[in-house]
Amino acid sequence: MSAVIRAASIEDLAALSQIEVEGFGAQPHSSMADELARSWARVLVVDVEARGVVAYVVAWRVADEVEIIQVATRNDARREGHARRLLDHAFEEARAQGFVRVLLEVRPSNVGAVTLYRAMGFTELSRRERYYDDGEDALVMALRLTRG
Repeated sequence: MSAVIRAASIEDLAALSQIEVEGFGAQPHSSMADELARSWARVLVVDVEARGVVAYVVAWRVADEVEIIQVATRNDARREGHARRLLDHAFEEARAQGFVRVLLEVRPSNVGAVTLYRAMGFTELSRRERYYDDGEDALVMALRLTRG
């Protein structure tokens, strides 16, 4: 099966919403249609032959930084490396366009994500206490895109 990383389109809305609900609960965090319309947002997907869209990343581009808003993978496609490939692709795009840093927030309890981000070179900047609706803190992590 071949997989391609591409920009999301309005035709992907149903798949994006399904993945968002699977990954983040019964109510989507935001309207994916809104994300697709924002000039500062970049939404990328992994589209796998015969399976369709299996993962996405939403990244906001502000000044010289990229903020990862969401990364999610369909339940039946987890542990296949899609999130890492998406992030690598997004970071290469951002680097080529002159962005210098990536920021994100992640739950400390999301061990898989924290492990992935650290393996990709992210470092912890700070902790936001009681950041999430359920009271869990958020780790603020950063990755420098420029060399040197």
